[in-house]
Amino acid sequence: MKLIIFCLLTGLGFGISEDVYIYQVACENAQWMQGKKVCSIYKEDVFLSVQSETDYQQYTVFRLKVQNISKDTVDVNPAEMILVRTYEGGKTDSVEVLNPEAEIEKKNREISYCEEEIKTLNKTRNTQNEVVSVYNTLPTIKIGKKSPVSSSGSQVSNAVYQEKIKTLTNRLVEAKQDKQYWESEALLATSIFPLNFIDKKVYMSMNHCKSAVLKVMADERVFEFPIIYEKL
Repeated sequence: MKLIIFCLLTGLGFGISEDVYIYQVACENAQWMQGKKVCSIYKEDVFLSVQSETDYQQYTVFRLKVQNISKDTVDVNPAEMILVRTYEGGKTDSVEVLNPEAEIEKKNREISYCEEEIKTLNKTRNTQNEVVSVYNTLPTIKIGKKSPVSSSGSQVSNAVYQEKIKTLTNRLVEAKQDKQYWESEALLATSIFPLNFIDKKVYMSMNHCKSAVLKVMADERVFEFPIIYEKL
């Protein structure tokens, strides 16, 4: 009997889940799309909608869709977006939304560095191989009573070379993958032509704030989206 009660209590304990909180947009007429809250603003022939996405690295991510229904081109640039954060106690601050183009440039530099280092290593390696090849054609040399000069140092050099190449290659692959991610997923500075739209992600640092306001610039217009930290 005691065993049965213990099992029941244990089962109930495992069934209790912790509350899950995430940052989501907040509005009166919110809609839901595949479990995600969507808030929209329509102003002067420009329609914007925002919804939460899965966090990426240290960033909170929202998907932003901008539809241009006007007759003019609309420019949207994450570098011009602002996040106003409010903390417990009422303190506030303002930060810029992440500019993915800066991340892409960092990855370009990382790619260039790795490629140059690999090229230099290979060039040095080829030179060393030529020297060893010439050395191996020479007769064994004895210096006094010491042992013959050995080429075992080339084996150590080869191990060091392989390790450096492996490290640089991994860095190069990772940098290229990161660059591809930012180019394909993130919102970049874009001119939206009439009757066209963009649908990309924006990245921001919430810094454990209790709420925030995302200010999106579209030409001379400002669209404000409240964000709250709420239970799912």
